[in-house]
Amino acid sequence: KHPRRLVVDSSRTFLEKVGGVWRLHAPLVPGDHLMGLIEAHLASVSPKTMRALELAAVGEPIDLETVRRLSVLELTEDAEQRGLLIWQDEGGRLVLRLAHPLYSEAILQRMPASRRLSIVHDLAEASAETVADRGHGLIRYVGWRLDNGESVAPGLLLQAARRALEAMDIQLSERLAQAAVDAGGGFREKIFLAGVHCRQGRGHDALADLNRIKPRGDRQLTEAAILRVYTQMWALGLPQEAENTLDRAIEIVTDANSVAWLTAMRAKLDLFAGYPERA
Repeated sequence: KHPRRLVVDSSRTFLEKVGGVWRLHAPLVPGDHLMGLIEAHLASVSPKTMRALELAAVGEPIDLETVRRLSVLELTEDAEQRGLLIWQDEGGRLVLRLAHPLYSEAILQRMPASRRLSIVHDLAEASAETVADRGHGLIRYVGWRLDNGESVAPGLLLQAARRALEAMDIQLSERLAQAAVDAGGGFREKIFLAGVHCRQGRGHDALADLNRIKPRGDRQLTEAAILRVYTQMWALGLPQEAENTLDRAIEIVTDANSVAWLTAMRAKLDLFAGYPERA
């Protein structure tokens, strides 16, 4: 009876019959009947246990040390016995999760915005010393701070942006890099943002970022020039402008390593243009 009712709920907006086959044509969300069953299951949970469930709904997976810092470790036992929370081994560390994603959806659906912001703040405070040194943990920590409108140091934002780029999430990397620049970031933050825009194929935005940078010393000038060349050559298809950028940089810098880097870039352009003898 219940499975049939769940399909009926969903079929009103998410299923269509094509060639005699039912197909899903939009993201599937729980119907009213299913959500009613979940709400009934959650109705008997005590306020203290619900605190643990809410923390998991907003912040899962939550590592054991963070759960301890949140002072809800004892509260998880009741939720475990009810089949609402589970502990899992994730890379050699215990993490807390809700037993099913639908529990999370039901809890978040009824959670006031102010309550969610309060939980996000608590999670960020508790995890500051436990997850900020790990890849995804750092990204989540920084995200919680930003979502709550709290200030984050530009260097930490840049570190998170790099982690996001390593994880191939370029949109998140751009968001974090932009936040780093907006927070007062200097050369490192600005050139990273320009590099992300270049990777996205947004050459004009990358050049605008570079135009706002004031390099100090040969090293920074060379880094900015190399990225400008990449942007002009491969993001915008402007080979002559790329060559002009290189020529200007080579005339200015005196540091031997910087000159070698720029000379190597010149050879790369010559090879790409079909002039191996010049390279």
